[in-house]
Amino acid sequence: ADSIAIAPIYLDGRTLFQLGAPIVESTAEGTRRHLNAAEIRAQEIQPRLYRIARQQLTSSATVSVEVDPASQLPVISVGEEHLLTVTNLDAQQNGYVDRNEYAIDLQATIETGLDRYRLERQPEFLKDQAKIAIAIIVTALLLLLGTKRIEKKLKARQTRLANTKTRLGKATTGTQPPMASIATHSTSGNASGSTSGNRVDAVFVLLKARLDNRQKRKINELAAGLLLLSQLGIISSSLLWILWLFPYSRWLTTLLSYWISFPAKILLIAGLAYLALRIISLAVDKTFLALQEGAQWAPESSERLNLRLLTFSQVTKGIAGSVIFGFMTLAMLSTAGIEVGPILAGAGIIGVGISLDAQSLIKGSLNGYLSMFEDQFG
Repeated sequence: ADSIAIAPIYLDGRTLFQLGAPIVESTAEGTRRHLNAAEIRAQEIQPRLYRIARQQLTSSATVSVEVDPASQLPVISVGEEHLLTVTNLDAQQNGYVDRNEYAIDLQATIETGLDRYRLERQPEFLKDQAKIAIAIIVTALLLLLGTKRIEKKLKARQTRLANTKTRLGKATTGTQPPMASIATHSTSGNASGSTSGNRVDAVFVLLKARLDNRQKRKINELAAGLLLLSQLGIISSSLLWILWLFPYSRWLTTLLSYWISFPAKILLIAGLAYLALRIISLAVDKTFLALQEGAQWAPESSERLNLRLLTFSQVTKGIAGSVIFGFMTLAMLSTAGIEVGPILAGAGIIGVGISLDAQSLIKGSLNGYLSMFEDQFG
């Protein structure tokens, strides 16, 4: 035996108990493969359990435990029908040392599951569950109605911000760009010094307004995205909850949850990465806006300084986006069950090879970045 495998036994979509068995290697027909003995046992016990449960609807039978004389293992039966033999691995995987003690507890668990199977198919129980389902539907509809109203407000706000952006954009158009106009007026002499300072103040107020408008639009887009996710969450959770209420459809809830779990994890990782990117973008814009505001005290160099700050802002956001995308990719691969350790090791080796071949390119990029940072050509 290479390792231990676990296989669950379900009744009406609920896990009733778990089986333990070793994973063995089979070399049949010259091919080596792993056999999951727990899954093989589950495929035999699962239909047997459902057959016994359906029989309990018309006639009640007692769940009993007896020790097999040949193997000395406890055997659980329902009426005259054998259900399963409890092994040492079954007991160990469920936290028991003594298999006989586990068999007695498992007997009670099976009795409770069969009683619940019979109870949940009574007309009174189904009527009560139908009332709960109606309440869930009404609550979900009210929540969706509320999110629709919020969505309309967000759309109206986005339209208003877009119109404001258009007006701010028109305010900067003309025969001469604002920064160039500042540079021209700043060199016209002392007589026009106050006028140049006023123009600097006006342009920076305009730039601040445009940046503030862009940040509000980004926040609005983020809120719209979160609202959409909340709507999908309301619909999916309500549907799964309603399916879980009824024993005839509860198995479908388990199956859908299994299918949805992986896409949901991927969407969650992508959503967190998008949120982190938006937050970093807003933080970078705020930081460089504060630095740009400080430049208005030096009108003769404000144009060059603002161009440099704008370049640094875009480069910083690009680097942050690349890092976030890398972490997001690794997280998605890890969620998919792919080992990221060998990938990182291979990427490191490839990165070293590329860096050796592209030393001049990397050196030129760093020199250009440092030259712009120090304003060596100013």
